[in-house]
Amino acid sequence: MSRIDKVLVSEGWLRSWNNSALWVLSRTVSDHCPLVLRYNCVDWLSHKDFHGLVEEFWRSLNLT
Repeated sequence: MSRIDKVLVSEGWLRSWNNSALWVLSRTVSDHCPLVLRYNCVDWLSHKDFHGLVEEFWRSLNLT
């Protein structure tokens, strides 16, 4: 089995976001593990504006 569930970052990114951590969540439906990249132990998924920001971004994409 291959390991394709990864996050790639540059040295510059690490210098700017040095308090980051990668959490690998359990697989449920897919054969991939969800990855959560956290910065400074902030749980952005629980932030009150997170879902609205994601929805707004998705609507702004021109996927046709």
